[in-house]
Amino acid sequence: MINTNTNELTNRAQYCLHSGQFKEAESLYSQLCTIEKTNEEIWLLHAVAAAEAGMLQTALTSASRAIELDNTYVEAYLT
Repeated sequence: MINTNTNELTNRAQYCLHSGQFKEAESLYSQLCTIEKTNEEIWLLHAVAAAEAGMLQTALTSASRAIELDNTYVEAYLT
């Protein structure tokens, strides 16, 4: 179960990603990845934020991690 702090962190990360604050979003999703280590959606969103921030190797690593966690997670292949 996601606790309130994780929920708040997720909301901030989503806001930053959708408002074009990609480096901040990447940083927040990076924190979330350390908390939610087995959540493929968080890893994918980290990959998206990293790619938008120009951090392509980080994006590739996170997308790969999302696929490792769930190889049926189609969105991860499209990132």
